[in-house]
Amino acid sequence: MSEATVRAAIVKFFTTPPITGIQDVYNDEPWFLDGGKWTLQDNGGWGAIAYVHLDSSAETRLTVGGANAQGTPTGQVNILHTVSLLIQYQYLIPANLPTGSREDAWVGPIDYIIDAAKTRIRSDPTFGTGAGGAIYQAGQGDGQGGPHIRQTRDLPVLNANRSKVLNWNRLEFDVREIITA
Repeated sequence: MSEATVRAAIVKFFTTPPITGIQDVYNDEPWFLDGGKWTLQDNGGWGAIAYVHLDSSAETRLTVGGANAQGTPTGQVNILHTVSLLIQYQYLIPANLPTGSREDAWVGPIDYIIDAAKTRIRSDPTFGTGAGGAIYQAGQGDGQGGPHIRQTRDLPVLNANRSKVLNWNRLEFDVREIITA
């Protein structure tokens, strides 16, 4: 398989079906995000854009390499990718605070989005590719007893005119593929 194949499988897994609140999932960090990508008014005043980043990969041979009589490779290689799903979140600050709301109301929707993304990761170890597909297993740790899903949340900031809360989040997980080589 290629990195493009693995990346495409991960993006498809996070977009089919869509996760509520994530308006788009990119193959990697876009050089520009049009403000129109965030349909905040249509989504209760909040939303996110996500992208998949292949942080690193490492290969180890599982079976001795070689070739059969037709010259086709017969050995297997284990490739472990460290992958991040980065979630850029925006929350429109209401002009008037609704009754019963507090100034920290922005955090509820991003908690929901992160929980939904983690639930998606846990839902299928092959990320929808099935047995023998591009992804052997994902979100199952590195095989060394390490954590299966790692999360980083940046502190929230306000945009220049103080009309939005902006928040950057990262879910990191391992993706394993087994290839013949």
